[in-house]
Amino acid sequence: MNYSSNNIPPKRKITECIWNGKNCLFIRGVQTSQITTKLHNDNDIQILIIQQSDIFQLKKQLGRFKSAQILILNQMSMSLLPMCIRFFSHLTLLDISNNILESLPQDIVNLTYLTVLNISKNCLTDVTVVCGLSHLQSLDVTENKLTGLPQSLCMLQQLQTFSCSFNEIPSLPEEIGSLRSLTALRVTNNKLSAIPRSFSNLTNLLLLQLDANSLDHIPFQIFNCVSLLELSLSRNIIEGCVPFKICSLVCLRTLNLACNRITEFPIELGQLTSLEYFNISGNPLDSSSVSFGKITGIQEFSASRCGLSIAPSNLGLCPNLVILDLSENRIRRLYNEDLSFPQLTSLCLAYNNISTLPISICELKNLTVLELQFNELKSLPDDFGKLSYTLRQLDLGHNRLEVIPVSLFPKMCRLSYLCLDSNPISEVPNEISNLKELTHLSISGCSRLVSLPEGLGFCVNLLMLKVSKNKLSSIPKTVAKLEKLKYLDLSDNDFDRFPLVVCFIPKLRVLLYNQTEGRPLQSLESPKGWYQKSLVLYPQINGSYDQKCRDYFDEDIKMISLEEALLRTPNTEGLPPLIENLSHLVYLSLQSNGLCTLPDVFHRMKLQRLDVSHNHLHFLPSNFYKCRCLTHLYLHSNNIRQLDKNFLNLRTLRILTLSQNPLQFPPVEVGSDRVFPVYSYLEQYKNFDAFVLKSLCKILISDFPKESTHDLLQKIGFSDSVIESLEKQVPGGHNHIKRLKLALESWTGLSFEFEDVRSNEPNFDQRSARSKYFNSLDILTESTENSVVQSKTSQSDLFGKEDSTSLISKMLIESATDSDISSRRLLHIVHLIGLDELHSKLLKYVLNVQQVRF
Repeated sequence: MNYSSNNIPPKRKITECIWNGKNCLFIRGVQTSQITTKLHNDNDIQILIIQQSDIFQLKKQLGRFKSAQILILNQMSMSLLPMCIRFFSHLTLLDISNNILESLPQDIVNLTYLTVLNISKNCLTDVTVVCGLSHLQSLDVTENKLTGLPQSLCMLQQLQTFSCSFNEIPSLPEEIGSLRSLTALRVTNNKLSAIPRSFSNLTNLLLLQLDANSLDHIPFQIFNCVSLLELSLSRNIIEGCVPFKICSLVCLRTLNLACNRITEFPIELGQLTSLEYFNISGNPLDSSSVSFGKITGIQEFSASRCGLSIAPSNLGLCPNLVILDLSENRIRRLYNEDLSFPQLTSLCLAYNNISTLPISICELKNLTVLELQFNELKSLPDDFGKLSYTLRQLDLGHNRLEVIPVSLFPKMCRLSYLCLDSNPISEVPNEISNLKELTHLSISGCSRLVSLPEGLGFCVNLLMLKVSKNKLSSIPKTVAKLEKLKYLDLSDNDFDRFPLVVCFIPKLRVLLYNQTEGRPLQSLESPKGWYQKSLVLYPQINGSYDQKCRDYFDEDIKMISLEEALLRTPNTEGLPPLIENLSHLVYLSLQSNGLCTLPDVFHRMKLQRLDVSHNHLHFLPSNFYKCRCLTHLYLHSNNIRQLDKNFLNLRTLRILTLSQNPLQFPPVEVGSDRVFPVYSYLEQYKNFDAFVLKSLCKILISDFPKESTHDLLQKIGFSDSVIESLEKQVPGGHNHIKRLKLALESWTGLSFEFEDVRSNEPNFDQRSARSKYFNSLDILTESTENSVVQSKTSQSDLFGKEDSTSLISKMLIESATDSDISSRRLLHIVHLIGLDELHSKLLKYVLNVQQVRF
């Protein structure tokens, strides 16, 4: 049996306990070769539960517990049922669901006391063998690969509950009608187009679920099942009028006919006086086609997506209504009598065309959930505030409200969820501070909203705050008092800089600051000369935003108070280093902010997901690769040309996106959801670039003009004093090539054969250049003729036998300061010096060489 350790749940344990007076052994998420018990003998275990575990010699281990009455083996990846189970002679319940069983052994019939069998979520194609378990009372074969049921099903005369949903069953056997003890039958998500005539015999049936089949009418046999309490026929293709005989089901409490093609209901529907739940959603009805008559006991009614223009007639005759759903219709107006429900707790009128609310809505004193989103409301009734004492969830999003009445936020307000999205409001009342129980607040898409009230900081239980797609230019300082806030969305607003108060929200875990439609943290275009002046090419230039900000803080940045930060932080573009204060942050999204740099603080945070896609990043901060928790990194749509070899240090990374970058090394194809191939590629590319760099240096030594040598040595990091010392120790114009060779060997750590350096073409194996894949083996082969990558500390021994040459090499190695040693860097330096012809020659060579394929 194979078991992936990735599937082992976090709570791995073996537990012994007493459950319902029975000795229970519970094993979950363990890998072991021996099941040990401390409190009970094996024969005393009455309940054995093993889930998501890998147990060596499972058959032998199970055989020790033959006295068990209940055996549960879930998610064990079993393809065969252990044969020892047939000896569990006392077994009354067997649950082997969530495995990969394709068949059951014949000797399962030896379990003569078995009353409950759950074999759901396997790969069974036939269940005939279980029909020999004559004492079965409950059988569940849901989610298998059954294309039919056996005729021998009739042998299960004691069967009370039968579930065979989510299979491919086109019809039920006629013999099913002989199961007179059956009280619950679930055959949802199959291919039934009819049911057998014998179905009429199931007079004890209490629950019948035939949802998601292919029935085009309500089978008349059902009307003889007079004991039915629940009938569900949703998601079929039932057309036309519901038969009047449905009134014979006088005991019916739940009737679900949603998502069919029903157009009319009979007047006799009113005879279902016991009906409590009635769902007709998703049927093409006329408002006058539903009459409730005497159904006064109905408690939950749903008629969403029915195309209604007015509320169903006589709805007001249902005084016991608790839940009413009339969403996604075409209702324009409600009348007072439409909402006279003293017991109503949940009212959903979303996605209609309602422009005004009746006064009677304010008298619903038990209302806890009110959904009014996506309507045409311009105002609320004067007494609407009365609802605030009982309302827990209120959604007013996507209406035309210009003013939020202060009366909506009285003291002792019970609201826990409030949505005001996409309304033309210009302000939020400061009285929102009265919402002490508020946990979720969304005020997004309000194009006239430029500020938030100070009172927001007194919603002390707030967990989630969404204020995206507004015109906010600042956040009140009181937001820092929201000690329970975990989710904050500030995307697409008009902040002139990152609001520092965010860095002082103590328990924040998710921060979204995407500016696809808002003002980015930095200008949309990269500064001129950015690439040439970047820290990658010129490490000596230290003008990053990160450093500028840190100069303002002499002490530890985490000791700075909000007031001090506001006074001392410069008004500079970009993401502030203070972001590291968010020690609980696990997800940060900064899409479309025009960022050219990031502060070098992420390695001190606990981020698991970072999205900096759609920016102008050329590289990541130098310490970024020390992040220890990062699992998802989104870098697509930036200006990244090369992956840093330090990517290898991001050992927890699982998802990496790199598409839409000008990547040459590696190519864009690396930008997939599979990260580990990137690491393999980087190892190969490191060797490949060493080969290319060596070849370019050979061309350079041969063709480089003597008068530009000093400029070249400066740009690769040698000081004027070192260059002057080199010229003194290796003097004369005839030694120009030797000086250049020594300097390049010291800079690159590579060794060039002196006799080859005068050649106009590099000495390399053209077959390697044309190969489809370039790997380390190619380089090792070539190294038999030319020494390849060697450490700088050992180079001085290879430069010559003379002591003076060794001393010169040692001096050059110790003085080299350029950290970016690559073929790309060398090409760029030649371009900066202005040697266009030589640059073209080098570039042509690089383009002709077959690059490493990913």
